[in-house]
Amino acid sequence: FPVTISKVCGLLNKKYVIFDTFSGLPCSALYKTYDANRAYLGDFKEGAFSCAHSEVLSNLEKFGNLSVCEFHIGLIEESLGLTDYKPSCCFIDVDIISTARFILKSIVPRLEGNLIFTHESCVSDYMDAILDEVWWREMGRVVPNYGIDYKTGLPNLAGSMCLTYLMF
Repeated sequence: FPVTISKVCGLLNKKYVIFDTFSGLPCSALYKTYDANRAYLGDFKEGAFSCAHSEVLSNLEKFGNLSVCEFHIGLIEESLGLTDYKPSCCFIDVDIISTARFILKSIVPRLEGNLIFTHESCVSDYMDAILDEVWWREMGRVVPNYGIDYKTGLPNLAGSMCLTYLMF
């Protein structure tokens, strides 16, 4: 996704701000993985989805638009609060419910556009948590409109991926 998003940002003259640890998931016990049909594939492992920052830079330079990219390396809970970005849209691929909720709570009030995308729409526990009506009400908001199980056809570990959008 970074390559495609960077190209779109370049075409729209927008900055692409990336928050990532590049070290993968922090632990294995809490996370389960499912395919696009919600069939259980197994537990995530600590370090799953890690990728060297240099590899991402190389791919963006070769195939995308590195010039529009700005990186914040580390835990998003520690770095997002230090910024005052007002994004046009947001793409979330964190696999962790508490992190997704932190991002939504931080980004929604300053969102200049009206779209947030999440990669984890095939994980029902994740979707239930980020679309929980009580949680949104506690933030003084209503549950956003959303699209579930939109198949992009892009390959991933499960052979396909699900992309959901939240519209405000």
